[in-house]
Order: sequence, then C-alpha cells, then structure tokens
Amino acid sequence: MFTRWRPGTDPAELSAALFDGAIVVFRELPAARRPAEATRTVVRAVFGTHDPPAAESSVAVSGLRHLAICARNRVADDPAVRGEWSNVLAAVGCGPDSTWLDRVRLRVVPSRDEAPQVAGIRR
Repeated sequence: MFTRWRPGTDPAELSAALFDGAIVVFRELPAARRPAEATRTVVRAVFGTHDPPAAESSVAVSGLRHLAICARNRVADDPAVRGEWSNVLAAVGCGPDSTWLDRVRLRVVPSRDEAPQVAGIRR
C-alpha cells in the first residue's frame, strides 16, 4: 500500500495508513528533508564513505551485515535524527503527546545477489 502525504492531510487518516502498514511519502514537506540528511550523515560515518551504496561492492557480506546493523542502531539512537523526525510528525499534525515513542527505523537493502542472506530472507 502506498500513500502520498499532501498538505491538509487529516492526521487521523495518516495515522490509520501508517498503522495499516502503508508506505507514506512526504514529497511536499520540507521538514522531511532534514531527517533524511541527518540519516545520510550517520550512514556515511558508519560506512566510512560519502557513497555508502558504492561501498557494498568492496565489503564482504558479513561485513556489510555488520555495517547495516550498526547504521540502523546509530540512526535509531541519534538525537539529531530523532529531533528532526519529531519535527516531521509535528508538521503533519501529530503532537508529541501521541508520538513520543515514534522513531526512524533504517532499512538497508543490499543490491547484490547475496542480499537475501544478508537480510535474513530466503528466496
């Protein structure tokens, strides 16, 4: 399921879509750019490069898995990412009283053939 957030979207509808497992795209929301950039900063630091997608070709599968887990944990714990995500939620009408547990969860999906084993998924 896919939902595109637009200015004026009812927060209750957005909440229902999220709890139904929808992928929500915040295309017209400037506040959404800041947590994305904060996340990129963390991922670049973990992977030790300005181009993490290219780094996967020079890392063994086990190393890539380790880096992905490390990046996911660092993003979840990063105060800048959390603060910016709270700003996004506030911008779409979700108050801190109802979203204090909401956080960004990074998903790393390798592009090469070993991806199913790295992600723990079998074909």
